[in-house]
Amino acid sequence: MLKVYLLRHGLTDWNKLRRVQGSSDIPLNEEGRRVARLTAEGMRDMPIDLVYSSPLKRARETAEIICAGRDVPIVFDERIREIGFGEFEGVTWPEIYENEECAGFRKFFFDPDNYVPERGAESIEKVIARGKSFLEERIYPHEGEDLTILVAAHGAMIRGLQAAGRGADKTNFWGGPWGGSGKPLKNCGAALVTVENGMMKIVEPSLIFYSEET
Repeated sequence: MLKVYLLRHGLTDWNKLRRVQGSSDIPLNEEGRRVARLTAEGMRDMPIDLVYSSPLKRARETAEIICAGRDVPIVFDERIREIGFGEFEGVTWPEIYENEECAGFRKFFFDPDNYVPERGAESIEKVIARGKSFLEERIYPHEGEDLTILVAAHGAMIRGLQAAGRGADKTNFWGGPWGGSGKPLKNCGAALVTVENGMMKIVEPSLIFYSEET
């Protein structure tokens, strides 16, 4: 059976400071690297046959740490880089809540059905379309094969892949049958999916491979 792990990258300084990253190329911090190594240990006995990663540093390094010592190449694909937020990249969550200049941007997180990108930001529709293109070329051709594929990406991009995988639009982008918490996966968290009849089917919406107490 084909298994696909959609893995969010490890922690960065901007995550820690609660800054919106988008397509800004922010690397992992030391805590992010530590947890990525713990995740690699937790996944040690799991076969990984193919790896695809966003080219952004935080996803790239997460994939490289998890795959260290494995004889599996990492293929970087621009289509699974994080959504771009244009001039809003770098704003903090307090600014999103309190600054009226962020009122339209705020809808991305709390009212995605009515989100209209501004100031160079990317639309949710485009992210879903990127996800659809990636799935059709990289994932769906392996349906029915006994493979495990790791996809190292980003919080919103993973939601875009999930929407594309079930043939959905941006309606209920943060919820629906994918866990529905209204939040992205935790750093180094993953969703496990399979593919049936050219559509993604959730197996586990939110997996952590390391101990929260470590």
